[in-house]
Amino acid sequence: MALAAKSLNLLAQGDSWFDYPLPILDPSDVIAHLQHIPARVPLVLSLAHHGEAMEDMLGVAKLHELVIQLQDPASGPFDAI
Repeated sequence: MALAAKSLNLLAQGDSWFDYPLPILDPSDVIAHLQHIPARVPLVLSLAHHGEAMEDMLGVAKLHELVIQLQDPASGPFDAI
């Protein structure tokens, strides 16, 4: 009996590359495409938001949220960020 491949555990931080709101019926962001990896459908914790400026991503609130997720044993460990 073959062992099932372990799912990848990913954290997404960014803008529309990871959270593209259109088209609704055919999502086209990176996370949507990753969901089609046949053997290892990843678990993705998304902190991304479309249209978010770099200043917001690197702001105190977002960095605090990122640190909390990185330190939370229930969320990680992450295979990639």
